[in-house]
Amino acid sequence: MSIVPENDIDGVLCEHPGKNWMLYISKPRHEKKLCAKLLSLGVPAYLPLLRKLYRYQGTTSVRFVPMFPNYVFACTAATERYASELGASLRSVIFCADEEAHRLYQELHTVRHFELLSLTHEVLVKPEIVPGATVFIRSGLLQGSNAIVLRRKNKCIVIVNLLGLAYSAQAELDALELELS
Repeated sequence: MSIVPENDIDGVLCEHPGKNWMLYISKPRHEKKLCAKLLSLGVPAYLPLLRKLYRYQGTTSVRFVPMFPNYVFACTAATERYASELGASLRSVIFCADEEAHRLYQELHTVRHFELLSLTHEVLVKPEIVPGATVFIRSGLLQGSNAIVLRRKNKCIVIVNLLGLAYSAQAELDALELELS
């Protein structure tokens, strides 16, 4: 499931003296590549994945998708720079101060529990986005629009009211593109 073998995750998801857990932001759909490159450089890295079932023409397939798109967590020292080795997969790095890094480290253990839970249960990221909720669209072509969630299953079906035109439009968006208004 994880890029790191399951029996190895506890060896990676631990405190490393002189280093802090930080957030590496990948380019879209480069999370697995970025995590694999970090691991190949000997950098403790963690990419939380969720088990998702996809149904297409009567067949069901299982895929593991990043729990947080574009986010890979790695334990490095602020002075360590890997930009040249990570190449096109890396967009930026958010270095954390000691206190923030410790909180991130603790939260990553909770994330790991949700990752394991997704093997047997449906896990939703942003569960507060429910049908009937008014949301603000944070990214994409509809960025800046307010919408109402019509239905949520894998992706959210949202309705954007075009009051000046007396019409509304409906679109399917990822919950991570939305925030409660």
